[in-house]
Amino acid sequence: MKHTDKYPASSQQEAEEKLLRATRLSPANSAEELLHELQVYQIELEMQNEQLRQSQVDLEKSRDRYVDFYDFAPVGYVTLNHVGMIEEANLTCATLLGIERSKLAHRRFASFVAPADRDCWQRHFQSVLEQDNKLSCELVFQHDSGVRFYANLDCMRLQKEGMKPAVRVVLTDITERKLAEQILRNYTNELALHNLILELISQDVPLSAILDKLTRQIEALHPEIHCMIMLLDKDAIRLRLGAAPSLPDAYKCNIDGLEISGVECTCGEAVRRCTRINMEDLLQNGCKLAQLGNLRSCWTQPILSGEKHVLGTITYYRQPTGLPSAMQTWPSWRSSVNMRDRFHSRSMNSSYTRQRRANSHFTSTPCANRKKLILRVKYMTIWAAR
Repeated sequence: MKHTDKYPASSQQEAEEKLLRATRLSPANSAEELLHELQVYQIELEMQNEQLRQSQVDLEKSRDRYVDFYDFAPVGYVTLNHVGMIEEANLTCATLLGIERSKLAHRRFASFVAPADRDCWQRHFQSVLEQDNKLSCELVFQHDSGVRFYANLDCMRLQKEGMKPAVRVVLTDITERKLAEQILRNYTNELALHNLILELISQDVPLSAILDKLTRQIEALHPEIHCMIMLLDKDAIRLRLGAAPSLPDAYKCNIDGLEISGVECTCGEAVRRCTRINMEDLLQNGCKLAQLGNLRSCWTQPILSGEKHVLGTITYYRQPTGLPSAMQTWPSWRSSVNMRDRFHSRSMNSSYTRQRRANSHFTSTPCANRKKLILRVKYMTIWAAR
């Protein structure tokens, strides 16, 4: 019996030698030769089967290592077909998208992209299908629960002969980097706002004009909020409206002059407790005035003097319910630092001459004023970052 080209001759020779050592017999006739040949072939097959089993074990180990690297990689891997449907994804990708991996197959990848970025994704996907090189983009993704995150996508087309193209995508979560960039932009904008307020102070601009400018600038930096500043009157019983440029007139008329003991707004509670007050849902908490401005949530920060006396409050309103993020509460601390010494030096109910005498903080040079306030701004910035 002849061996095939698939298995080397040494294998058959090794089998023959093993059989001879086991039997110590020499074939004497044709029947014995045939039996000997069959026994050699059987042993050869057993050896080849053992080699195949070992190869299978090695392949399974290699596959397991690949699965571990693929599924538990720090980035998401996903394969899309030519129309953008998900064909395969690793566990990291499923975790990032907020869905079980078994439910990802045959779903359109664009459905996980935030609605505002879906047109951008479609254009990017078509560009990937038309080019051979890797293309990248940054998109906002949104879970079914509404949670959002930023991601960087590295995409490359896969083209096999006789088959429609596919696209491999590497999904990297860059939310922390984006938030850091946003904080840096806010910090830069807030510093510009500080400089503007300091300039107005040095020019002896009336307090009402400074408050109006401050609230308008804050709303320009954060379009999703409405800003309001209230001033505590001299008898420390009522709050007077300082500025609220974007709130409806009906709301401003009703809130001006409210007693701090009332429950119609968070300003009075912030004054009484001398701490920031967050209100997730104004209507559920009995604030009927909120209906006048279609306002659902707010947070109020008391403005304190150098002696820790409450001078007023700064409030941020939003239309959706919920608590503010750390990034949204940041301006309230910085703005209160901007204004507290201004309140301490100038009162809405006093003359300009009395304002100049009441507080020596602003009787020094503009450079000294700037230095004192900037030091306080830096301190509050460090506090807010913790």
